[in-house]
Formats: sequence, C-alpha cells, structure tokens
Amino acid sequence: MQKCFPFLLCLLSIPSYAQMMDTLYFHLKQKPGVDFNFETRNSLLLNDNVKFTGVKIGLRFGKKFRTGISYNWLRTKTYNSVKYFYDNLDDTTRGYFKMGYWSIYMKFVYHKTKRWEYSVPLQFGWGSSWIQEQKNLSFKNQMFKRNMLVYEPTVSIQYKLLKFLALSTNLGYRFVWHHDKKLLSQLNGPIYVFNISFLFDQFFFEAFPESAITQKFGPAEW
Repeated sequence: MQKCFPFLLCLLSIPSYAQMMDTLYFHLKQKPGVDFNFETRNSLLLNDNVKFTGVKIGLRFGKKFRTGISYNWLRTKTYNSVKYFYDNLDDTTRGYFKMGYWSIYMKFVYHKTKRWEYSVPLQFGWGSSWIQEQKNLSFKNQMFKRNMLVYEPTVSIQYKLLKFLALSTNLGYRFVWHHDKKLLSQLNGPIYVFNISFLFDQFFFEAFPESAITQKFGPAEW
C-alpha cells in the first residue's frame, strides 16, 4: 500500500494540473501586456538577515500568467575576510561580499478578485558571488568570483489598496548550486517579504489612459 500511495497521489493531482494547464493555455492566446516590477526581499544568508533587490520586466497574459527576466542583487553590505566566505582559502584579504544573478521568472495566479490575488511566483537564474572593496555593488575589480545557479519558489498573497498600490507578502526558499561547499551551506535560506508594492505599469495605465501604450497593453487592472 505504501508503494502505491505516490502513484495514487499523482492520479489525484491530474485533474487540478490539467485544469491549471487549460487556464494557462487560454490566457497565453490573449494579447500580452507589459509586466514591470521593482521589489525588495528579506532573507537569511551568511548567518545574518539580509535584503535582496530585484527588477523584473516581461509580459503578462490576461490576469493569470506573467513571465519575463529579472536581475537580482544582494543589497546588504556584508564585510569580512575572504576565508569567512569561501572554503579552502587562507587569504587574509578583506572586502564586501556581493551576489548578482539574472533570472527567468514566472508567476501563475490561481485566484484573483478585485482586491485579492493568490499566486505562485518562481525564479530560476544564473549569476555570481564575489568580493569587492567598494560598499556599493560594482562590476569592476571583482575578486574571488564564483558562478552559481539559483532557484527560488515562493507563494504570494496580495491585497490592492489602489489600482497601482498593493500590500503583499511572499514566503519561499532560495536554493543555490555552488561548487564551494562552505559558501553553499550559507547561501541557501528562506525568503520572506512583507511590503507595499508600487505597480509601475498599472500606475502608467491609470495616469495616461489615452496613451498609445495604454491602448495597446492596458488598461489598469481592477
């Protein structure tokens, strides 16, 4: 019976999966609109609370599916010696630890009303970590650079205050594939977001309802 349980579970999940794919296929046939968002995410990394920033731009299909590309970077300024960050390095160089990665993002909305939205966002990307002397993110003079893969599945709840302003919360986890074992154990961690989201595309559609862009990709959702 225990061996049959996973198979039975898969059979029970087929109807909901098929329904999701039918809904997705229906919205992909609609005229796409612009999706743009700027976000800040809290997380645990290097045994500390940190903040990540991300910029997303892509397409939204109806009110159920969004996809595009994003760039994400570690905003918190973490300073220490190289051997604190990387394994098998006795170098005494000190600097700021940085991360930056490009991602393909997708967001499937499985329930939506005038103000409430429940969705499953995820990101899968590729990027690097490195040490630098400057406090702020820089792509010059990167030391001890390491490449990595990042996967971030989350669940999200959003409540709209206005057409372009919403309260949102995201809960998820960051999985990192990295050849440095010491760093890998410190980069995996939970993701949690509790913030006010300013929806730039919806604000533009609301502020300029007669513009050619709004006529093509709008109007603002409500």
